[in-house]
Amino acid sequence: MSWRKKLTEHIADVLRFAAYLFLTLDAIVLSLFLFWFVTRFILRFAQYINHRIFENPWF
Repeated sequence: MSWRKKLTEHIADVLRFAAYLFLTLDAIVLSLFLFWFVTRFILRFAQYINHRIFENPWF
């Protein structure tokens, strides 16, 4: 019984590491995009409410 890893196991380890790396990068990019999107939505909604409530007459 050999204690050395086979070449295919090394390749699988490298591919698994690359997959985890890209998955982590995707999660970071997605969280930054969602933070930007929600912030932009809140600011636009605040502008809309400000325009509709305070600049238009109440009929």
